[in-house]
Amino acid sequence: MKLRFSNVDTSAMVNALQKLVGLRLANIYDLNQKTFLFKLAKLDTKELLLVESGIRMHTTQFQREKNQPSGFCMKLRKHLRTKRLTKITQLGTDRAVDFKFGENETSFHLIVEFYSSGNIILTDFEYKILQTLRVVHEESVMVGQTYDTSKARLFERMTRQKLMEALVPGEGMKKKDLTLKSLLKQRLAAVYGPDLIEYALYQSQVKSNWNTNELMDSGLFDMLLQAFEKADELFEKIQSTDLGGFIAYEDQDLMQYQDFYPLSLESVHPKQHLQFDSFDKCVDEYFSKLESQKFQLRAKQAEMQAQKKLENARQSHLNQVVGFELAQETKQLYAEAIEQHLWIVDSAIQTIRSFVASGMDWGDLKELVQEERQKGNPLAKSIGDLKLETGHIVLLLPNPRDDDSDDEPMDLLKIEVDIYASAFANARNYYDARKIATVKAEKTKQASKKALEQVEQKIKQELKQSVQQVQTITKIRKQYWFEKFIWFISSENYLVVGGRDAQQNEMLVKRYLGKGDVYVHAEIQGAASVIVKNFPKGQGAPDTTEEEPIPPSTLLQAGTMSVCYSRAWDAKVVTSAYWVHANQVSKQAPTGEYLTTGSFMVRGKKHFLPPIQLIYGIGLMFKVDEDSIVRHYWDRRPWGRDSEVPIEDIRKRLQAYEQGDLSEDPPTQDADALDATGEEDAPDATGEEVPDQTETRETDVVVQDLTDDPTFDFPDTTVDLKQEDQQADEADNPLDQQVPQDEQDEQDAHSQATMESDTSSLKQTKTKWENIRGKKGKLKKLKKYQEQDEEDRQLMMQLLKSNQGPKKKQQEKVVPKVNKKEREEIKKILKDENLELPDQSMNLSYLDLLTGQPVDQDTLLHCIPVCAPWSVLQKYTFKIKILPGSLKRGKA
Repeated sequence: MKLRFSNVDTSAMVNALQKLVGLRLANIYDLNQKTFLFKLAKLDTKELLLVESGIRMHTTQFQREKNQPSGFCMKLRKHLRTKRLTKITQLGTDRAVDFKFGENETSFHLIVEFYSSGNIILTDFEYKILQTLRVVHEESVMVGQTYDTSKARLFERMTRQKLMEALVPGEGMKKKDLTLKSLLKQRLAAVYGPDLIEYALYQSQVKSNWNTNELMDSGLFDMLLQAFEKADELFEKIQSTDLGGFIAYEDQDLMQYQDFYPLSLESVHPKQHLQFDSFDKCVDEYFSKLESQKFQLRAKQAEMQAQKKLENARQSHLNQVVGFELAQETKQLYAEAIEQHLWIVDSAIQTIRSFVASGMDWGDLKELVQEERQKGNPLAKSIGDLKLETGHIVLLLPNPRDDDSDDEPMDLLKIEVDIYASAFANARNYYDARKIATVKAEKTKQASKKALEQVEQKIKQELKQSVQQVQTITKIRKQYWFEKFIWFISSENYLVVGGRDAQQNEMLVKRYLGKGDVYVHAEIQGAASVIVKNFPKGQGAPDTTEEEPIPPSTLLQAGTMSVCYSRAWDAKVVTSAYWVHANQVSKQAPTGEYLTTGSFMVRGKKHFLPPIQLIYGIGLMFKVDEDSIVRHYWDRRPWGRDSEVPIEDIRKRLQAYEQGDLSEDPPTQDADALDATGEEDAPDATGEEVPDQTETRETDVVVQDLTDDPTFDFPDTTVDLKQEDQQADEADNPLDQQVPQDEQDEQDAHSQATMESDTSSLKQTKTKWENIRGKKGKLKKLKKYQEQDEEDRQLMMQLLKSNQGPKKKQQEKVVPKVNKKEREEIKKILKDENLELPDQSMNLSYLDLLTGQPVDQDTLLHCIPVCAPWSVLQKYTFKIKILPGSLKRGKA
């Protein structure tokens, strides 16, 4: 089993890690004394580089527990954090890699060695050592010294002379070391590694157990030389191209990994193989599986040890009960034996007591008893031992329960009696001892269940603590784009997303509100800005080619989210939300007004929803694999639950999973589309005529009635979407788009008409903006030309010829057609910058991967918690209802 990198593995991994060049080092973590985790990031790209000194290096998709940072880790953070990784190179053909962070004199080098015991060395731009993981005095690898990179072994192609020298046996070598395989590995392993040497032997058809003389006699030396030349070409190819990775394993059921290779060696190693597109992924899978097996083994050992402790406690308790029961039987037998042989007991007690009273030496008394026993004295034979220091003697009495008719010798009991008590008194003492043993046995049996439960609970607690101390590795789940917002999936499979604060409201509307979507809000302080993503053409109900109207139940659920995240929840106020189309929402403010972060203009009719019930909940959704989607396809599609659609048709509709990364952010909409305002009212999303219910209420919503202006078919409404406790951004938003001059002039005229009908609004606006730079002059201009109508304004603009420039710019704004080649170049540039090509449609078919109703046949990949209205969670397997309470937040 391979447990560390060879030089060929190092070369392949250096080539595979070139994708990290250009990323910045965000942080460094300690996993253990020799293993470190480097977090590299750039915009939306994040990579975790795992480096184990002397063993391996690779990016990882698994999450590991981190320890407290050591002194060496803190030193690396001090010098390398926030530095950009600019270069990754291998030092010659050695198992050493040079990571360069930064440029010029501010750069640092992190050198990782995989040979011997390994090492990690931090140097400055001149390779002066700043810190080392371990000090090597023999090679002068210590702080203050200069790391010598010139000692690195350079790659040289195989020649006849080099191969001949490698095959010359050394003096004093053992016979087993004289084989071709042993000689080549000893002389060439530092350059080719064991894998390429075996590859060369296999290609040349040379037997590995031959010696040098057998090779020369066979005439296959030239074949071996050609095989090494092919190995040279393969090694150079590995250094420049990622050929993927291969893992050899045994036991199809247990999948025990044995080895990994940067190239296919199936002919050399006839084992079962797993193939990977990247060598980096291959190594990550190999070592992560070994780590997981190691941690599982530790957890299993801890469990076995705890089980053994519990079994020992049970056995000890059982032995204690058995001991009490045996003591009862023994004491009873001793008492019966004494009662059956009273004359022997009394005679022995009186005789010994008289000798002791006469002052006879205890040693002489023992000799006297032994002499009498040899003479055949029956009383002396009944005395087994003298324990005069405690006032006791041991008598040998027959077992009263033995049958006298048996020819076998009688079983004698060794009974200890007190010489200062009579025979009856000694029998009574044994009966009392039997009663005590009986009581103890009964109490032990009664307390046995409780005692075992306490012991078992204590051992389980120790097991839990030991298991928590065992490290585990888990697969890192790549989050969906909407998980940074508040979100849920409606009962009709529509994605509903809301902002947590003003900044998220701004991002949500500007980036993700697209054509066909619906914007939902409520006229109450703190209400969330919510959007409902509509399905693109062909992804909704069957046999549809156009974007479908969003169902009323989904709109009501979206309104519930907006209201429940507002002040209505704390105040327990029942109120209504409303929805508008995406083309009614704009970031363009009327002339003289300003929209803060999280605020938008809503133009046109607002469709109010029924009063919202403040019933929310939290549930668990599960991400399943693609094979399990079919079982849940109709869970959130009520229009087809009773239809008999073949599984093949469902699978055809799910082919969208193979068209891209499902966890990436969706394509963002064009910024111009957000600032453009609709001139006509869009149709109702429910397909029904909804009356205009727009009205002025005592909330944060400010309504300005512009119905007197004949150029408007509907009033303009300014909606303030600030969340509670959010500070308004007084600076101009850089994401706001510039409005063409002709549109701005029209809005100026509309604003003038508004000011004529509502002078108080102008005074309020003037008071608000009179101290802001650039706004005072605009207010003076409005006051100067407020008497001028639209026709006069157009005449004056033609005389001044000031309206020709914007028209020319507007003509130049037409986007030319882009051919396929140029589009590919644009895609490449945007990809290099981690940007995406704008597109008005997005693929929402990946929502079918998430289900709240898992079954036993499903393959569950991840568990995702979600907060949603209770009507959404009613069919979920795991859910909890949430209602407004009297306690404050965080006090429950």
